[in-house]
Amino acid sequence: MESNSCRVLIVLAVFLLFILLVCGAALFFVYSSLGLGGVDDWAYKDLPGSYEIWRFNSQNISVIDADSGGTVISPFVMRFSANERYIGIQQASNEEGKTVMSEDKIKYYVIDADNRAIYGPFGLDAFQKYCNEHNVELNEWKETQPKPEGAA
Repeated sequence: MESNSCRVLIVLAVFLLFILLVCGAALFFVYSSLGLGGVDDWAYKDLPGSYEIWRFNSQNISVIDADSGGTVISPFVMRFSANERYIGIQQASNEEGKTVMSEDKIKYYVIDADNRAIYGPFGLDAFQKYCNEHNVELNEWKETQPKPEGAA
């Protein structure tokens, strides 16, 4: 009688383990397919100072200070450019939880990595004026979607 009880418990334990594995795999698949699991997330670290650009999900691409772990510019960085000292950021607006990429809503920033200073937000004309007045010459702009070359 006792050996039958052990067999029943073993079969029940194996069955429960199987159910947990199947459910776990199904949840992982659903979570990943919704873009919530970090499958397409990346970090771009080839910037001056301790600044990095991270893609947390499809709605949040942000500038991070890796030294402090804090967010510098969020939530949606569209493009960026950098040289040895400065980082230029082009940010889409966020209105009522939605990303707005119309030209009149885009904000621009300049990050001075040497002085750990952030200037902006600017409109396009004010951004260009600031860069000209302060001799900020940025390299070619990189898109954040799709993942920029060099991001991992």
